[in-house]
Amino acid sequence: MRMHILLAAFATVGAVACASQEGRAEPVPVEYKVIREDVTIPFSRDVRHFRVGADNSLLLEVGGNRWYRAQLPEPCKSDLDWEMSIGLADRTATSISKFTDVIVDGRRCRIIGLDQIEDPKAAEAAARAAAATKTAS
Repeated sequence: MRMHILLAAFATVGAVACASQEGRAEPVPVEYKVIREDVTIPFSRDVRHFRVGADNSLLLEVGGNRWYRAQLPEPCKSDLDWEMSIGLADRTATSISKFTDVIVDGRRCRIIGLDQIEDPKAAEAAARAAAATKTAS
């Protein structure tokens, strides 16, 4: 099953971003390396890409390879597994922080944590390798 996620344009930008991933299994225990905790993305229009993280967080790429992890409460976090749309609740906001509300599958959810992280690909590859080693044992 292919998952398509549509992220409504942030703030005053009218563009729409899309991402797709193959069907997801249970979340992989992954440890993203946090660079800065509890941050604000000053210009929401700079969000270039997004995807669902291995830990069911919302990962946002800003500018040239700066990554942020937005953590959402349940049941919004669980709903990220399904095909749905995600967007800002307040389209006039120019920044994104832990006080920003997002709409996940029609439900209003407040971001409960926003951290700047290192590129998530390395952490996810390490988690997959560890899981494969554990399974092979």
